[in-house]
Amino acid sequence: MVIEDFRKAIAKYCEENGLEGEDCPLIFDNHAYDASVIGISHEGRVIYDYNLMVKEFMEDEQCSEEEAIEWLEYNTMRSLGYGGGLQPIIITTNIEDLMEKYN
Repeated sequence: MVIEDFRKAIAKYCEENGLEGEDCPLIFDNHAYDASVIGISHEGRVIYDYNLMVKEFMEDEQCSEEEAIEWLEYNTMRSLGYGGGLQPIIITTNIEDLMEKYN
């Protein structure tokens, strides 16, 4: 379950700014991403750390890193852009991982 205090804060943010439905930030419901939220953008989009998402999924589902990445890519990353509203931003905060992947 997504951190309830954060969910309440997002609801209050939407209420105070007159936002409803698709104008509100989208928060993943997957339990594995609870502590992967690292911020919110200026335009109100929730920001997740990709590496934390993988790590949390591995811990919650008792699976390997490869399995977690495969699940995340297929079931989460692929779904971005299909829904309305303020889609989440997923970033990589570990520069070494980014360099290893693209060098």
